[in-house]
Amino acid sequence: MKVFADTSGLFAAVVRNDVMHDAAKATLTALLQAGSELHATSYVLQETLALLQSRVSLDAALRFEHDLRPLLKMTWMNEDLHRRAFRRLELANARRLSLVDCASFVVMEELGIENAFAYDEHFTQAGFQVLGRPEDLGA
Repeated sequence: MKVFADTSGLFAAVVRNDVMHDAAKATLTALLQAGSELHATSYVLQETLALLQSRVSLDAALRFEHDLRPLLKMTWMNEDLHRRAFRRLELANARRLSLVDCASFVVMEELGIENAFAYDEHFTQAGFQVLGRPEDLGA
């Protein structure tokens, strides 16, 4: 199964004091054990690294880059993808919806990914299935 990994899921999985840590860690472990393909964009990577560095520590960001990032199939954002994501943001005209989320939606649609490892309601609002707890996987 292809699953898009959002910053909200990745951050929660690695930060022990995050309110969703236990569910996120268990879900991520189940996804990996099931052989799921975890996808992300370079925008999600940048956002995750920046949040880890600013809210936890540089060491946490470095550990993420070395240990978890290699498990993700990365889509590196180019100008075309950026423009499509920005256009989606413009059309949505919603202050709380981010360019990173819009880029994620564009890439998910491009790759035919319907499921997101996320704790962000924007994925559900955009029509994607959110996998945030092990029971969401049908396990």
